[in-house]
Amino acid sequence: MIIARPVANHIARPHLKSASLTLVVTVHEPYLQWLPSLLASARQQNLAVRKMLVCDDCHPAQLDQEWEVLHGVWHDPNAARNAALEHITSEWVVFWDADNVMPGDYLQTVAVAAEHSKRKTAILYPSVVRVTDDQKVGFRADAELWDYWRAKERSMADTCSAWKVLALRQLPEVFRAGCSPLDDYCLVQRLTELGWKGEPIPSTVALRDHPLRRSLTTRPQTANTLWQARRHAIITPWSARWHCCEELASWFLKAELPPQTNIVWIDNSGDAKFETWLWKLAAKLRKRRQIQSIEIRGVHGRAKDQTYEAIHTQVARLYNLAMTGRTEDIVITLEDDVIPPLDGLQKLCEPFLPFTKVAVVAGAYPTRGQPERVAASTTPDRWGSMPTMDSLSDQVRPIGMVAGGFTAWAGWALQKALPFHTTEQPKLGWDGTASRELNLAGCGLFLHGGVRCLHRTA
Repeated sequence: MIIARPVANHIARPHLKSASLTLVVTVHEPYLQWLPSLLASARQQNLAVRKMLVCDDCHPAQLDQEWEVLHGVWHDPNAARNAALEHITSEWVVFWDADNVMPGDYLQTVAVAAEHSKRKTAILYPSVVRVTDDQKVGFRADAELWDYWRAKERSMADTCSAWKVLALRQLPEVFRAGCSPLDDYCLVQRLTELGWKGEPIPSTVALRDHPLRRSLTTRPQTANTLWQARRHAIITPWSARWHCCEELASWFLKAELPPQTNIVWIDNSGDAKFETWLWKLAAKLRKRRQIQSIEIRGVHGRAKDQTYEAIHTQVARLYNLAMTGRTEDIVITLEDDVIPPLDGLQKLCEPFLPFTKVAVVAGAYPTRGQPERVAASTTPDRWGSMPTMDSLSDQVRPIGMVAGGFTAWAGWALQKALPFHTTEQPKLGWDGTASRELNLAGCGLFLHGGVRCLHRTA
C-alpha cells in the first residue's frame, strides 16, 4: 500500500475560531454519492467545530466555506486519516467515512461528552447499527460501559467515535497502512495498553451496508492486523526433560513469533545444571529475536509423586503463579515435552476475532499412552471421546475439552477460568477443569487440526 504519497496535496483554510473538536470526513470516488447528505447533516447541527474533508483521489462538487479541504492520492483511508492528523490542533477528533449516516445531534452529543469526560478517557464511542438501503438492520452493537477485558472480547468503538488527540499522538503510527474491518478494534487495543479508557455516549450511528464498502472491495489483512496489534505471552514450565529440551529451545529460536511477545519460563527442575542451561538459552534468544521480555522464575517444590493428579495439581499451581494479573490479549501455554510446528503459533492465534466467542484454540498432539488419539475430548465435561489424529483436517473445529500442551487462551476468557484448580474433579486435570469452566460460561473451545505437534512423552 502507498502511505501518504499525495499528488498536488494542499489544504484550503478558511478563517475559523479554534474549537476543541474537529470533524474529519474521508471520501473517495465511490463514496461521493453519499457526501451531500452527510454535509447537510453537519450543516444543520450548527455547531462551531472545525470541519475537514479529506479527498482521496476525488473532487467533490462545491462545498460550504466552513470546510477545509485536504487533497491527496493515498488509495487507503488509514493513510488519508494520518495525513489529516498532521493538521489537527483540537483536543478531540471524529473520523467519519462519507458513507456513514450522521445523527442530527451527533456533534453536539460528542462535544458535551468531551467536556465532561474523565482525564484518562481517550475514546467516546456511540452505538452502531449496520443498515441496508431499505432500512433492514443486519448488525447492531450497543455502546456498553467501558471494561478492559470486554474491549478485548468485542469491538467497543467504531472509527466514527471521538478520539482524544493527545492519546493518538502517543502512538508512533495512529492508523496502520491497509484497510481492515478491525482497524478501530486494534486502535482501541493500542490505546488501552497505554492506560487510556473509553466512555459510551448516548447516540447511534448507522453504517451503510453496501457492496462498495472498503472492507469488501479490498482484501482485508485481518489476521495480520491482529497479529501486529495484539500482545501475547508464552508461558512454559520446564522440568529438565533433557531428552527434548533442545528441540523446544530450537522452536523458540526459529518459530514465527508475534512482534509483541512476552516469554515467561518457569524453572521447576531443581537442577542447577538445567538452570544454567536455561539462562544461556534466554541470553541467546534475546540476542537473536526481538522479544519484548523474557522472564525466568525459579519455583521449587515438585510433586512428591508422579501420579496424574499430583502432576496436574503442581502444573496448575505453576500456571496460577505466572498467569494471575497478566494483561496480554492472548496467553499461550506451551509445555516442555510438546514441540509445535514453526508456524503453529500464528495459526493458533488467527481464529481469535471480536464477537466470535473464541476463547481457546489448542494444537493437536497425541495423548500420553495412546499415540493414535488426540489430547482433546469431544465431550465438554470429561475426558471421554478423543478424536483420532487421522480424523483431523487442517481446519479449526469445535471441541469439548482441550489439553494445555500448546494452547492459546484469550486473555478475557482466562479471567473466567483462573485460578486453575484440580480439587473438585482431580481426574479432569487443570486443563480439563479450565475447559469445563469456560464451557459453562458459554465460551468457544476449538482444536486446530492444522497445528500438529510432537509429544515427546506420548
